[in-house]
Amino acid sequence: MEKGYMTESYVFPAIFEYADDGINIWFPDIESAYTSAHNDEQALRNAEDVLEVWKAVYILQKANMGPRWDVNQLAGMVNNLQEQVSTLKRKLN
Repeated sequence: MEKGYMTESYVFPAIFEYADDGINIWFPDIESAYTSAHNDEQALRNAEDVLEVWKAVYILQKANMGPRWDVNQLAGMVNNLQEQVSTLKRKLN
């Protein structure tokens, strides 16, 4: 490890709930971090996206720059966009 360079590692369990209409994914350790998908591959991608948004907000807060958006607002926006993309894909198929 380089002098002065530190990394942090975190583990966040994800809950995948399978329902008739798709898969709901949420992270019990992160408030309002949830998403949904229609298949396992999409569920993993969406879960990674939620964590990336959370990580970006966390880094901004840690650097005292303050995020422009609240993490709950960002999670809601990501979920909303994912739903819109899913709707468009269904319409195109």
